[in-house]
Amino acid sequence: MNVNKYINIQGNQLLISNSDTLNNKTKSITFFLHGYGANQSDLVFMSEFHPFNNSLCVFPQGFYKLDNSYQVESYSWGEIGNYKNIIKSAELLNSIINEFISLNKFNKVPEISIVGFSQGGMMAQILAINYLTELNNLILLSTLLPPIMYDYSGSYPPMNKIFISHGTEDNVIDPSNADLIFDYYKKYNYYVEIKKYIMGHTIHNNLFKDLSEYLF
Repeated sequence: MNVNKYINIQGNQLLISNSDTLNNKTKSITFFLHGYGANQSDLVFMSEFHPFNNSLCVFPQGFYKLDNSYQVESYSWGEIGNYKNIIKSAELLNSIINEFISLNKFNKVPEISIVGFSQGGMMAQILAINYLTELNNLILLSTLLPPIMYDYSGSYPPMNKIFISHGTEDNVIDPSNADLIFDYYKKYNYYVEIKKYIMGHTIHNNLFKDLSEYLF
């Protein structure tokens, strides 16, 4: 049974859904980045499924609080289309991740994976490419390639695998964006897999089975 725990770092609370597995022997950590208008609890259900139930699952909260009459807590990683805000969020989250790892005094630095849904997927890409020196898996769900990636001229960090999924009936982010992401990262010789599901802007039940077969 997952035990929720909150850890405050740099004034931001990280939700850890399976905190009973947090110890100095932790081998892998997965950070889940929610979409625009959601909050850190939005993707917690994913930690109950394989392959994520074998990893310490950490859920940051977007740094920009939104006014939303339909949800008590609603956040984003920046204004829609304002990638300067998202870059600032990525820089701050990178600092939080580094401090989180340092504070827990792991015997060996755990492998880091990132899951990003919708705007969280854009944030995940900026974080992974601009700030992380190494990444295990990058999992991009119903998202798009941030336009600023086309202007990126730095080095690309080593990554084990990249997984992209999108709904063929997504009316929030056009499904063609999945192909653009796939082509972009293949160009840099990453090992990339893409799956499309008959769904809208959401997460398909088959995702976990497909991830298990691809990532492990």
